[in-house]
Amino acid sequence: MVSALRRRANATSSDPAEATSDSRSQRVRAADLSTPKCILPLLPPLTLVLLFLLRSRSDSSVGNVLTSSSPCDDESTISSAVLPTESYTPPKFSARGVACMPTVTRMREGRQVEYVSNAVKSWRLATNASLDLRQLTVFDMDKHPTAEPSWLQKVFQPGFKELPTWLRLEVRDGKITPPRKFTLGDDEQRVHWRSKEALDYAEVLQRCAEGTDVDYIIIVQDDVLFRSEMQHVLHWCDEHLEDAFVTNANGRLKAVRKCSASLFDLTNEKEDGHELRSSNMVARVWKRETVESMVRYFRANFDEAPVDWLADRRCKNQRRRTVVMEPNPVRHRGSVSSFAANAREGTIT
Repeated sequence: MVSALRRRANATSSDPAEATSDSRSQRVRAADLSTPKCILPLLPPLTLVLLFLLRSRSDSSVGNVLTSSSPCDDESTISSAVLPTESYTPPKFSARGVACMPTVTRMREGRQVEYVSNAVKSWRLATNASLDLRQLTVFDMDKHPTAEPSWLQKVFQPGFKELPTWLRLEVRDGKITPPRKFTLGDDEQRVHWRSKEALDYAEVLQRCAEGTDVDYIIIVQDDVLFRSEMQHVLHWCDEHLEDAFVTNANGRLKAVRKCSASLFDLTNEKEDGHELRSSNMVARVWKRETVESMVRYFRANFDEAPVDWLADRRCKNQRRRTVVMEPNPVRHRGSVSSFAANAREGTIT
């Protein structure tokens, strides 16, 4: 009896490799197709291949894989594998851009001309379908803070009690600084007018960006009409306001840096994204990170030139371009300038 047990023990320990092979074969035979994924890496590579082939044959559809349960499944793994269905609803994103409109008194033949109501109406219609461009703030740069704008009665039903969420009203807050110099051969009245316009623009640009984390700030004049293309402006800016590299005539890469986008142009050039060549400030889009430096520049040089010249000078000094969106999403009415001496068709102020 003892000798039989001893012979059996010697046979078991005489060939370690053979014993290991037998043990491994037993583990393979014991492996079940339902083995959890979390212990699969522990098995030999050949076994993994066999299990994968057998398991894929047993699954009749991708849906079975997504709905199968194992001890290693978690919600993040399953949700990342689920594809959108026909009833998929895209998530609603918070606003990525805001627009602000400084408004000033415009006179013609001794009577006040009002454009704001039509501009606000067209904004509501043009941006109705936009998820990321919802709010318009109108800045009254002339009136007393307690005066209710008369144009509101033309936009909303008489007796309305509060403004809709997409519209805000603000009034001038900064001081009107008199010009320190008289340049470009302009008379005193015009220098005072264009100096105030530059300071107005700087204040509106700064306040429009304050307290927001949006990507783009849009400043528009009050004598515009918005078109349906407005709802695509921010997506257009995502593509055209980013710095880029282009190949020049010599086949070399050249950096093209962007300063702002103009939503209006006087020229007949129709190529989308072309460089602005007619100086104007009818409707400009600024990247939020450029606002602070532009505001400082306007305030430091407010009495040297018209605000559109200042903007162009600043951009050129930084070797940056202003590009134009085509077709223009903004139409400029421009029949009455805020500077009475230039009240004629086509004047840009």
